[in-house]
Order: sequence, then structure tokens, then C-alpha cells
Amino acid sequence: MRVFAILGLLLFISCINNQNKLNPPKCYSANERLNDIFDSIADDPYTTNIDYNFLYQSYPNYFQIKCDTVLNASDGYDSVYTFKGKHAEFSIFKIKGQQILFHALINGLRGIELKKGIKIGMSKSDISKIFKNVEIKSDTLTIYGKENALYYLDIFFKNDKIIGNQFQACID
Repeated sequence: MRVFAILGLLLFISCINNQNKLNPPKCYSANERLNDIFDSIADDPYTTNIDYNFLYQSYPNYFQIKCDTVLNASDGYDSVYTFKGKHAEFSIFKIKGQQILFHALINGLRGIELKKGIKIGMSKSDISKIFKNVEIKSDTLTIYGKENALYYLDIFFKNDKIIGNQFQACID
């Protein structure tokens, strides 16, 4: 039994390490953190509850779906579902009947919108007004959660227009 628990833990760590290779954790100096934006949009960014059923039913035949089963140390197995398509990628952690979106990368997929009316194609000045005249100096605006600073939302710009976003939630 202990061998299976250790193997499950190693598989889980391997999955986390592979995830971090794709999306390395952000590390900032104290000076860079002075201008951070903390907003509730990063705690729950999308207007739609994104789970397995929503993605499967709303985008039939669009995503390749991969399921990794992970043995957890306390009470059995958990699953991580990864949905990959040409313009989007989602990772959903399924544990004890709950589904938790912990990663989303949207680069042109239509039909999934951010809260606060934020949509692909909006300008930096539109976003600046939404977030109390924040100055957006680069092509990525990072917003941290108000409830959980380990959640963040990146909004990507090209030619001063939104082209996509990425949500990341750290799950313990």
C-alpha cells in the first residue's frame, strides 16, 4: 500500500513539474510588486463556470482530452483533465466530486469571456479604465486575486489590443 502511495505522489509531482515547465511560476522583486493589481476578477475570472461538461458540450470535437489519475495520500484517486485545442487549453482538477479549474490559456477562442466585460479586441485604454486608470506598460497585464494572491490572471496584448488571457490557480 505504501508503495502505491509513493508512486502516486511521484506521478503527482511529475505532473506539477511538467505543468511548471509550460507555465513557470512568476517571481518578482519587491520593487516590481509595488504596482501589482489585486482584483477579485483573478479569483474567478470567467463569466461561465468552466468544467468538464461545459467544455465537452460547448466545444464538441474541438479539444483533445487527456486524463491523468493521481493517487492522493488521504482517500483515493483524483483526476486531472487537460483540454487542448488550437486556440485554448484548460486544466481541471477533479477531487471528491468537485471540479476546479486551475489553468486556462485562451488565445483567440470565442465564447468564453472574462468578467467586467473584458473581451478579446479591447484596447489597453479600455482596460485601464476598468482597473482605475492603471498604466499598462507592457504586452502583459498581471492581476492577482483579492481572496487568494496565489491565483492570477494574465491579459495579453498585441498592438495595444487584447489577444488572449491566462488564468492560473495554485491548489494545495
